[in-house]
Amino acid sequence: MEKFVIVGGNRLKGTIKANGSKNASLPILAATLLTGGVCTVHQVPRLKDIMVMQELLAYLGAKVNFEGHTMTVDCSNVQPQEISEDIMRKMRLQI
Repeated sequence: MEKFVIVGGNRLKGTIKANGSKNASLPILAATLLTGGVCTVHQVPRLKDIMVMQELLAYLGAKVNFEGHTMTVDCSNVQPQEISEDIMRKMRLQI
């Protein structure tokens, strides 16, 4: 494990921006299906698995808008249906 060693009596201060996590974003995006409404998720990383999840949500009838690192998912018109095997093969997520 890497570490920072700080030598000296000077106080550290500043800000950092935490990046989003794929492993946190995927279950949150899946949970939007349970709401039946509009959800906005911030700090979503732009990764292949996230794009597949976006495709999956759209396949189920959700309206998905992904700008920057914010994804808005409108699940008001989602209809339960069997998920295409082609889409599920793209997903590397293990269920």
